[in-house]
Amino acid sequence: MRLGTYKGIHMTRPNTEVTEHEVMNVLKKKQKEYAVATNIDDRSAQTGDQAILDFEGRYNGKTIPHGNGENFALTIGAKAFLPEFDKALIGKNISDTFDIDVTFPANYRISAMQNRSVVFRTTLKKLRLVDYQPIDDEFAKDFSEYETLDEWKDEILANLQERRETSVREKFAREVMAKIIADSDIPIDDDLKEEMTQIYYDDFLDELEMNQIPLELYCKRSGHSKDEIYADKEQEAVEAIQAQSVLHAVAAAEKISITPEELAEELRAIAIEEDEDPEEFVETLEEEDVENIADQLTMDKTMVFILDSVIYDK
Repeated sequence: MRLGTYKGIHMTRPNTEVTEHEVMNVLKKKQKEYAVATNIDDRSAQTGDQAILDFEGRYNGKTIPHGNGENFALTIGAKAFLPEFDKALIGKNISDTFDIDVTFPANYRISAMQNRSVVFRTTLKKLRLVDYQPIDDEFAKDFSEYETLDEWKDEILANLQERRETSVREKFAREVMAKIIADSDIPIDDDLKEEMTQIYYDDFLDELEMNQIPLELYCKRSGHSKDEIYADKEQEAVEAIQAQSVLHAVAAAEKISITPEELAEELRAIAIEEDEDPEEFVETLEEEDVENIADQLTMDKTMVFILDSVIYDK
């Protein structure tokens, strides 16, 4: 293989800031979770009611992906969904079935639906009045381990910050690696590609099964065929092989390795995570297992070396 430039990659520094708005969104979800709902059965729908809906979207007479909903909760007037729904629901009664005509905006988040006119066949199943407790110190006392709202917000901020930094760091590492791969010439072994693709595809099927989602249902909801899903997993396999090739090449070029102490500490950490005695855990490992763990440690150390050399554009 030909290894391209891997030191001094130019990148824009990623933003890891968590805003007050994001913290409040967490609290608002808690507020909804603990709200008290009262059924309405003596009048028609009006602004402020929570409507429980079933709907099916059709475009040119055909059902559209992501266009169906069952027991969908919508607060009328909250502008949380398509505005045509708010207007159409006012004055409707429980059990009414009616059509809602919607034209999706040009900037709609799902590109396939932009500027499309869709008819939603909708049934109003329930109406409810929802009583939300104010988000204040009493709310914090009732639904958290904290005495004040500020203390709870600090804890939420810390958790969000930790998750944000982890996700941004992983995305940033992938972007840096993509630049190195694009500047390199990396041959792909077909047998290894096929093996890793099948592993990724089987893992995907296992995840669907664990979540009790049949593959056919997933395909219908996502709009992707089995062949398209397999092709996505093949691309993931190619990218993983390329990344491993780069990391091995950089480790060799820079003479990056791990010490026996670093390997021992990693084995101990794995044993503790598995709730096993470290010495007994090590004895159960095959030589190949230890080699794989050592190799992954070396790759992690190499990625840190690459990221430490990144030059941030101003």
